[in-house]
Amino acid sequence: MESLHEHNQKTYENICRMYDEGIQRVAVVQPTGSGKSLLMAKLIEDNPDSRFFVLSTSHKINDQFKSKLDEKMLKRVECNIYCNMPNMKQEAMELLQPDYIFLDEMHRALAKEWSKGINVLLNMYPDAKVLGLSATPIRYLDKCRNVAEELFGGNLACDMSLSQAILDGILPMARYVCGVYSYEKDAESVNKKIEKSCNNDEEKKELLRQVKILKKNLDKGHGVSDIFMKYIITGSEKFVVFLKDTTHLRVMKPVIEKWFTDAGFNVRLYEVHSKNADKNKEFQAFTKDKEIGVIKACLSVDMLTEGIHGDIDGVIMLRDTISPNYYFQMIGRAFACGKKTIPLIFDLVANSQFISDVADNFPNEIRREIEKRKEECEKEGKEYEVGFDVDEFIVMDEFMDVVSGFRAIEERLCDDWDVMFKEYCKFYKENGHGDVPKTEEYRKLSNWCKHQRKDLDNEILKENHKKLLNDNEFIWDVPKYRFEKQIIETKDFILKNGRYPKTGSDNKYESNLGYFISAERTKNRQAEREENVYPEWKLQIIDNIIPDFCWNPIEESFNTFLHILVEYLKETGKNYVEKNVIFKGYKLGKQFRILKDSFNKGNMPDYKKEALMKLGVTFKDITDMRYRDNWKLLEKCVDDGIVLNSCNRKYENVDLYSWIKGTVKKHIEEGEKLSERQIKLIDKVLQWRRKIKVIDLKSSQVYVYPSTNKASEAMYSDFLITKNAKSACVTINNHLLGKTMSPYKGRFMFYYATDEEVKKYLENNKVN
Repeated sequence: MESLHEHNQKTYENICRMYDEGIQRVAVVQPTGSGKSLLMAKLIEDNPDSRFFVLSTSHKINDQFKSKLDEKMLKRVECNIYCNMPNMKQEAMELLQPDYIFLDEMHRALAKEWSKGINVLLNMYPDAKVLGLSATPIRYLDKCRNVAEELFGGNLACDMSLSQAILDGILPMARYVCGVYSYEKDAESVNKKIEKSCNNDEEKKELLRQVKILKKNLDKGHGVSDIFMKYIITGSEKFVVFLKDTTHLRVMKPVIEKWFTDAGFNVRLYEVHSKNADKNKEFQAFTKDKEIGVIKACLSVDMLTEGIHGDIDGVIMLRDTISPNYYFQMIGRAFACGKKTIPLIFDLVANSQFISDVADNFPNEIRREIEKRKEECEKEGKEYEVGFDVDEFIVMDEFMDVVSGFRAIEERLCDDWDVMFKEYCKFYKENGHGDVPKTEEYRKLSNWCKHQRKDLDNEILKENHKKLLNDNEFIWDVPKYRFEKQIIETKDFILKNGRYPKTGSDNKYESNLGYFISAERTKNRQAEREENVYPEWKLQIIDNIIPDFCWNPIEESFNTFLHILVEYLKETGKNYVEKNVIFKGYKLGKQFRILKDSFNKGNMPDYKKEALMKLGVTFKDITDMRYRDNWKLLEKCVDDGIVLNSCNRKYENVDLYSWIKGTVKKHIEEGEKLSERQIKLIDKVLQWRRKIKVIDLKSSQVYVYPSTNKASEAMYSDFLITKNAKSACVTINNHLLGKTMSPYKGRFMFYYATDEEVKKYLENNKVN
């Protein structure tokens, strides 16, 4: 098997250490191409007596992973894909019996439908060690849910971004070339906004002239063919081209071919998308194509974004509306550890608006990481040197000035202040607040509000305007307002429910609050890890509203457990919890068992021990306590006049009948002597000496039988009205307990016989 890279060796040691410490779920965040699959292979190799279940996003990825394993290892590994999980039968899951569960591209495990099957699997094997791996743990289009927090409790063996991997020399720096292949609509859009604005005629004329100049500069700029000619070196490279959908692919396919041919290259195009029946053959042909002097371009729609990399020289991105996750998954196809050549990333989008709106892109991430490292070195009196010229690798200047120009012109457009103020007052009256959203409906009003804040900062906002806005509770600091609002809502929720909101709640309001709290905890933890400072203004708001705010999700989970446990102990009078107890919808028994295991292994934190000791909770063997409690429950059962038998086993959801027949009988066989009180309790509850009186309404005859079973057998053998004796047993017991009053088969009634009735029956029938 391929050996681990140096950075992965450290990660692997962290994984093993965390498992040894009793942490069942461990996550790894590393960029694409950094060798995450080698970590899974190493765990399989080092645990020859264990079984493994691997989940990924495609069979291609599974096949690629299995190629790293030898035959002996493969026998212990079962692979599947996320989309199969909701329909996976319980019998199939029970056959897996995994000691380890690997969730490759773990962010997919929180997908609405797929997560259902995954949760069933994880609950079925609570003792299995779980390893999650992803380059992008945040689900940006799903309320920014963090899978590392939700599914793995923040237990990270490695947390490495793409920019960190590049600056540490783990991955090669890519040449990133950004441009637009269409900008006519941008210019037209700005021109229309100018015409509709409230600027005077002279200002409009000047702004239209500036747009014309900017567009002219773009027209003179380098086209895509010129960019290809400049940066593609050998003419034998392989590229993956990402497109929006199959319609987009059909439109762009001839355009892409022309870009390459106009640049002087031969090109061969392949298509990989769900509507192509030969997509697998196409991809195999693409990967095996080694012809010199021909560009190989694989046109992809919603495929090849995860798990496939290595023999690829670059990517060409033609999608203009994507999440940060998808964006980094796409560019990740170009990276791989140990790659000798410089990866090429051509970020070509259809409009300049998208480029200027995207903050979480590759160039920005690289520059942010460099600035952060420079600041850290300055604190230590050192100078940080980047191992490459960033400006040489990141080419954006040819159009960014023009894009910024378009945006600057839009910011100079204005509307009539009084008209917009009336719009604001109308919004405030209808909604009860001044937090105007950036939706299409309120885009114009939102931009107007933004300008008021900007004018205030620049000290050009008129005093009378400022007063009018303040009188109508205008929000000058939106982030602070929204943050404080959510903290207040969190406090109200805690006071009402006695716990923090859960991210996985079916209640949308609660889940949204849960995601907010989870995100703030993550930011605070990241700030501590990176020796930064969590914003002071946020801390002040939290301290003022929730002084005892819990920053640790593990501690919060324990506090929730304690809150439920106190109610349970008070209601039951016990000082322990059975393993399968679910109390008020909370899996109390399962959590109690987890804490008991932690206590027995000696790794339970002192604060948890102290809290449980104050409640009088014990983790000792509960068999004896359960034995004593069951005698008390049996006494209560007798007082309620309940009779137990094979058809009526339980009292208050405890199988006392089986306990008497099994545990009590075993104690007697082992030499324990029952007290007279205990013997009487058993006699009464089982009614060993009570006979059953059967009245035949059809013949007016009365029969007495020594037990319920004998009466049931009589219904079958003597009266021939049932298919078997067992079918009558339940009905007879229901009559005896008063649950059923109507005659059985319209003919028979059942009662307990008194001693006199038994005696009379024996005399009449001359039975000794």
